[in-house]
Amino acid sequence: MGWLRYRFDLTLSRGSGALIGWLGLVTLVFVVLTSLLLHAAISANPDTGVADNSFIENSWRSLMRTLDPGTVTGDEGWWIRGASLFITIVGIFIFSTLIGLIASVIDRSIEGLRKGRGIVPETGHTLVLGWSEKLHTIISELQIANENRRSACVVVLADRDRVEMEDEINSRLPQQVAHRRFLQLLGALVGRRSGTRIVCRTGNPADPSDLKLVQPLAARSIIVLSDVAMESPDAQTTKVLLGLMSFDRELAGMHVLAEFADSENADALSEATGGRVRTVVSSDLIARMTAQICRQAGLGAVYQELLDFDGDEIYFHDDPTLVGRTWFQVLQSYDTSSPIGIRYADGRVELNPDTDVELAVGDRVIAISEDDDTLALTASPAHTPRADIVAHVTPPLAPDHLLMVGWNDLSPRMLAHLARSVPDGSTVDVVVDPELVSIAEGEVTSTGNLTVSVSEADTSRIEPLRAVLDARDYERIVLVGYRKLAPADADARTLLGLVHARRILDSDHRNHGTSIVAELLEPRSVELGRVANPDDFVVSERLTSLLLAQLSENGELDEVFAELLDGTGVEVTMRPIARYLDDAAMTGAPVAWSDIVRSAARLGESPIGTMVPGSDVGFGGVRINPPASEPVDVTPNAQVIVVA
Repeated sequence: MGWLRYRFDLTLSRGSGALIGWLGLVTLVFVVLTSLLLHAAISANPDTGVADNSFIENSWRSLMRTLDPGTVTGDEGWWIRGASLFITIVGIFIFSTLIGLIASVIDRSIEGLRKGRGIVPETGHTLVLGWSEKLHTIISELQIANENRRSACVVVLADRDRVEMEDEINSRLPQQVAHRRFLQLLGALVGRRSGTRIVCRTGNPADPSDLKLVQPLAARSIIVLSDVAMESPDAQTTKVLLGLMSFDRELAGMHVLAEFADSENADALSEATGGRVRTVVSSDLIARMTAQICRQAGLGAVYQELLDFDGDEIYFHDDPTLVGRTWFQVLQSYDTSSPIGIRYADGRVELNPDTDVELAVGDRVIAISEDDDTLALTASPAHTPRADIVAHVTPPLAPDHLLMVGWNDLSPRMLAHLARSVPDGSTVDVVVDPELVSIAEGEVTSTGNLTVSVSEADTSRIEPLRAVLDARDYERIVLVGYRKLAPADADARTLLGLVHARRILDSDHRNHGTSIVAELLEPRSVELGRVANPDDFVVSERLTSLLLAQLSENGELDEVFAELLDGTGVEVTMRPIARYLDDAAMTGAPVAWSDIVRSAARLGESPIGTMVPGSDVGFGGVRINPPASEPVDVTPNAQVIVVA
C-alpha cells in the first residue's frame, strides 16, 4: 500500500493533466460498475418499459446521469430511480471536481499570461533584453522608424512584472501609445496590421529557457541594455550575450547590439566575438558628445537631428551610375540629400574623402536624407550653379575658452576628447565644490593646445558663481553633474546652476549670449532643463538611447558615428558663411544652397546644413539637409555646417 500511495503521489505531482487523467479513469470505472447496477435494477423491474437492457445502453445511461442530474426525471420504477439517484449524486461530485480542475487550469494559464510567460510567436521583431530608463526613448524612436513598415513589433524581456512594465511604458509614452492603438484599430478595420506593437515578457534575459519565449533567432535586431543598478553591470551584459550564444554560438545569424559601462570590457567582448556584437559605451559616448557640443553652439542640435528618427538621418546609397564619379561630382549629384562620405566595397568608411576620389563598383555613398526613398540622384539640375562665386580662405579658428562647473568620473575623458580637437591656445577653467568632490593630483593635466586650471567654489550659490563668470570671457559654459550624488539630487543641483547662470548672464554681462551645455543624469530631467532655457543644450543618456535605436536599425552606422565623434581627423563643425562666398555674394540676394555646396566642395568640405542664430528654423536656427535650390539668407552671423 505504501508503494501504491507513493506512485499515486508522483502521478499527482505532474500537475493538472495527471489529475484530470485520474478523474477520467475513476469516471470510466464508475460508469462500468453503475451500468451493471442499472442492468440489475431494470432486470428487477421488467415493467419499466426499457426495451434495451444491454451493457452498452446501460453504460450510456450511467454516463448521462453522471453528467446531467436532470436525466433522472424520466425514470420509472423505484429500483431504477434509486440506482439513478445514486449514480447522479456520485456524478455531481465527479463532475464538480472536473469543472474545478478545468477552471484551475484556465486560471493558471491566464495568470501565466499575465505574468508574461507566454511564447512570443513573432518574426522580424526588435528584441530588447533588460530594463533601464533608456528603454522608453528607444521604443519612442523605433515607433517613428517603423512608421513606414506594414507591421512592426518591439519585444521586451526583463526580470520585472509584465503588468508593471506595460503600465510604465504606457504612462511614459501616452501620445505614442494612443497613436499606435489608433493605427492598430484602423489596420484591423481594413484588414491590415499596422503600427508598432509593444510586447513585454517576464524572465531572466541571461537564462536560455526564458530567452526561448522571445524567439531571439527570429529577431531582426537585439538590444542588450546595461543595468546600472547592479554592482557589475558589464558582467550581467556578458551573461546575457552568453545566453544568446546558446542559440547561435558564433552569433552569425543575429544582429546584436550591447551596452557596456566600461570601454575596456566593451572592446574585449567585441574582439572576442570577432566584431559580430556591436558595443556602445554610454559614459564614453556622453564624454565624446559633450566635448564636441561644448566647442560650438548649435552642434548639439546637429547631433540631435542625426541621431533621432524625427527628421533627417544617415543612409547608405548604392547606384551603378555613381561608379567613376569623383567625390567633387558626388557632392553635387543630389537635390534632396547631403553626401558626407563613402563606404567602400571592403567595408571601410571614409568621411569627407578627397575631392578627386572616384567611386568604384560596390562602393556606397553615405548621405543625410529625410528617408531612404528620398535618397535619389538628381535627374536634372534644379538650379544652375553660379560660376562667379569664389570661396574665401578664412583664418584659422581662434582659441576656445570654456568654463566647466562641476566634476565627475567622465570629466577626464571629456577633457581628453576636447584636447584632441580644440585650436591651439584653448583653455578650460574647472570650478568644483570642495564639499562634493576633490580632484586627485594628476587627474587633470594640460596638453600642448589645451590648458586646464582648477579652482574651488560653492557654485550652488549665485554669488560665488557670479564671481567666476565676472572674471573672464567664455565662449561656452559646461555644467557637469556630480555623479557621486543620487541622480535626482545631482540633476537638481545642475538645474539650479543653470537657472543661476541665466540670471547672471543678463544683457549687460560680459558673457551675455554665451551658450550653456548642461549634463543631466535622469532622462526625466531633460524637459526641466529645456524649460529653464530652451536655447541651452542638455546632454543626457538619452543620446545613448538614440544611438542604440539607430544602430539597431542599421548596424553599419557604427563606424560612421565613431568617426564623427572621434575628435581627430574628420568631424562636424561650423564655419562662417563668408568662407564660401565672395564679397559680392555676401552683399547681394540670397544664394541657393547648391552654390554653397559647390563652393565648400572646392575647399575639400562636405556641407550638410546651415545655422542662423535667432532664426525660428529648427532648434537654435539649425537647418539640416536643405534642398539644392533652397535660398540661403546671407547674414553676417550665419554659419555653414560641414563635415571637414
